[in-house]
Amino acid sequence: AKAVKAGASAPTASELERVWADYQVWRDVAWYVPRPLLGAVVLALLWSLMRRKWAIAACVLWIGGLAALVAGRLIRLPGANMMQNFAVLIALYIPVGLTAGWLLSEIIQIVKQATRFAFRNNPITHCAIFSLILTLALAGFMKQMRIVDPRCALVTRPDMRAMAWIRENIPQNALFLVEGFRIYGGFSAVGADAGWWIPLLARRANTMPPQYALLNESPIDPDYSQRVVDLVAYLEDHSPASPDGLLRLCEWGITHVYIGQGQGKVRPGAVQLFAPDDFTNSLVFRPVYHQDRVWIFAMNPEVCRRAGP
Repeated sequence: AKAVKAGASAPTASELERVWADYQVWRDVAWYVPRPLLGAVVLALLWSLMRRKWAIAACVLWIGGLAALVAGRLIRLPGANMMQNFAVLIALYIPVGLTAGWLLSEIIQIVKQATRFAFRNNPITHCAIFSLILTLALAGFMKQMRIVDPRCALVTRPDMRAMAWIRENIPQNALFLVEGFRIYGGFSAVGADAGWWIPLLARRANTMPPQYALLNESPIDPDYSQRVVDLVAYLEDHSPASPDGLLRLCEWGITHVYIGQGQGKVRPGAVQLFAPDDFTNSLVFRPVYHQDRVWIFAMNPEVCRRAGP
């Protein structure tokens, strides 16, 4: 986000809009947590307050506290710009699991007290309770099995084979040009296929650092984060194999190009920056790996030497 001048007394309209937009993700809370569990959390909060179980109530209030931090941007609360409601949503399983589990244990204790004799002498009752818990667990398990969308997978098996090939065949000082696209109104950028994971999986450098590093960390080169975003913006309008594109790649010190199985189109909003055809028809790039839809091209270093001073 744009830096705010110190001493500003009131949030701007754009800041209000960004904060409001951040809270819109709560409309999808039922996608992250099933409605029955959300209801159980509300019941757990009410029951914990009645029983004065403050630790349980604090778990629920913790959710609201984290979400409220986002609004702290409007009063320049330190660290508020580091918080997103999406981060709260994906961490809901922690307080939801604790509170819903506690509520279930309370219900079991109440039932046991009401039917103490049946629990003590009738194994059928124990089996019935166990079967109910198992059924609920299996229902939740089946939902969790469907939560992974293969269309959103950045790294696939063909990419993993390519990563192994890179580790064995590409010099350690290589720098890969990889697919990516801009986000947050063009202020940051993220990867759009497995090329984003090259530093971790293949131990080689690429042109797309982790997105949170771009937003929240200070690079050794003060201009590095902006250069990453500028490179993506430039390639949106220029082919990397064009004369101007080659000059930009030489400025970066690019040695290789990686196009993953996802072809630079993984994640909503991703637009492919470059395609294999941009390089297969160029005399500057040489294909060194091609399996499935994964391509790796090596760039002729003589081009950058001729373009140098």
